[in-house]
Amino acid sequence: MLEEVFRKYFPGYENCRLTGIGSLPGMRETRRVIGDYILSDMDVLVGNKFEDGITIVTDILCQHHPTSRKKGFYAHTHVDKPIEGVYCVPAGACNDWDMHPFMEGRGYEVRNNQETYCEIPYRCLVPKGLDNLLTAGRCISTTWHAQIASRLIAPSFNLGHAAGVAAGMCLDMGILPHDLDGKLVRKELVEAESYPMPLDPGITRRKPKELVLHGEQLRAHY
Repeated sequence: MLEEVFRKYFPGYENCRLTGIGSLPGMRETRRVIGDYILSDMDVLVGNKFEDGITIVTDILCQHHPTSRKKGFYAHTHVDKPIEGVYCVPAGACNDWDMHPFMEGRGYEVRNNQETYCEIPYRCLVPKGLDNLLTAGRCISTTWHAQIASRLIAPSFNLGHAAGVAAGMCLDMGILPHDLDGKLVRKELVEAESYPMPLDPGITRRKPKELVLHGEQLRAHY
């Protein structure tokens, strides 16, 4: 059926052969739980580490507008003052506050330092006030800006593995997820060589074009 539609209505596809399609739409965002900890955009930007960290996030913020079909995405958020250790520039390069629907416009654009990483704590997987349940993937406890930490393939894969490990530990110990010490989950993952290796300090990862620390001129491609 779909192949016939392409051949009939799409110029250049008259002789196309459809060999496969995605079985599910790739939804970037759905509802999220409120967990014992809510991962924030600042956690991702400054590269916060946690004693109960169970996986790492190394990518940029990637906020696609939640409702507009005309707007794309921005790889930054805004703060009042520069923050040590992350890329901050005056907000003059960004005057489209519609792209930041869940915050007020502030004085500095801020992007995460891609030479480091943020950890996701086990507590983000545990819904507050709800027993006998663990979450993984895009529904874990994060803010809208920080959801980049959970919805990409690698973090989602690792979160699912960590949730499975935690569930097994709860069964073995006869306790609920709220009562499980996240540091033990981290320890189990590290010992099983299932915790993602942190970045080698000697490796330089990609950076925004000509983006510098604390308030100098910005000429970036996003």
